[in-house]
Amino acid sequence: MPRSTSRKSVRNRSFRQWQLMHQRGGDFIVYSDYPVIGLNPPIELGFL
Repeated sequence: MPRSTSRKSVRNRSFRQWQLMHQRGGDFIVYSDYPVIGLNPPIELGFL
């Protein structure tokens, strides 16, 4: 899948409107304070 070059600002209001129109999308929590945990061996993601 090609990377998208377009960027859109999503606000809570526009997301809620999109949810109602498409009957999709759920709430999620973003944690800003998280512990850094070193993994041995590290997890490598091939798509990055």
